[in-house]
Amino acid sequence: VSEAARAAGRDPRKIDTCSHLLMALPRNSEERASAMLGAKATLLMEKRTLANMGYEPRADFLQYQNFTITKEYVASIMKEASEIPDEYVHRCMAVGTLEEVERMVEQFAKAGIKHIVIADFLAPKTTKRTIQSLRKLIASHH
Repeated sequence: VSEAARAAGRDPRKIDTCSHLLMALPRNSEERASAMLGAKATLLMEKRTLANMGYEPRADFLQYQNFTITKEYVASIMKEASEIPDEYVHRCMAVGTLEEVERMVEQFAKAGIKHIVIADFLAPKTTKRTIQSLRKLIASHH
């Protein structure tokens, strides 16, 4: 962001940086598997992100805004998603313990991100619990 701002003749210090963090705080192996599959399916919709990490899926999927949802199409996404190694999720999303989420947030902060918008892969089932956990995390830094 800083480089692009300077190239455009803007002061990078005057830009309020923000990024999304897709995350989940699973309590058990079932929740973890569900969150990881959701994360991997999301990565399939983000072709550029996967390509930048060096992963090429066997099938080419449209961005989620551009396809008609059918059982068959969703099944093909989930099948392909299940084959993506976990490491690709962990490189750009936070699925795990609160400490793992904190490490990802710290990476964002070191990169200059000032605000983070959180999306929980396990919502709405876990929204209350996730908010409580994140409140504790934020409070520990003030």
